[in-house]
Amino acid sequence: FKCLELSVFTKALTQQAEQKAKNISTAKEIVVGVNKFKNEKEAVSVSKQQMEELKTAADHDPVLKYELEHFFKA
Repeated sequence: FKCLELSVFTKALTQQAEQKAKNISTAKEIVVGVNKFKNEKEAVSVSKQQMEELKTAADHDPVLKYELEHFFKA
């Protein structure tokens, strides 16, 4: 329970998400369709309702929360 109180797991997951994002953005990790062979003309559209649902889900998912904060424009 002490780990939960100190947010040890949340911190570890956030660090992993940050490292993965850095590896993808610097092409150290290849993700086909994301940083390799990506379609520059593709536009991703997320409705306001979908975004609110994602934000609610992100309250319990630190990786999703990190991605929303760093990859989506509100």
